[in-house]
Amino acid sequence: MKSDLTYAKTGLFVRFYPETHAGGVAWAEMASMGDVGVIYACHLDNTLKQLKDAGYRVTKSSPAKKVDDDALFAELFA
Repeated sequence: MKSDLTYAKTGLFVRFYPETHAGGVAWAEMASMGDVGVIYACHLDNTLKQLKDAGYRVTKSSPAKKVDDDALFAELFA
């Protein structure tokens, strides 16, 4: 079953990404409160509980793949 939202921790902050239409609705609600899908990491547990209690499926995102910059530039400018 696909998650409605995924999240990634980046130091002090956690950024949410909508993955489904329902996740987009939840993300838009967060953005309307000025969060723009980003919260402080210390609020993560409470935010996850609120989202899950509201019926959303939320999972941690996979780590980003490392990119070989030289290969990327070579492909872009080939």
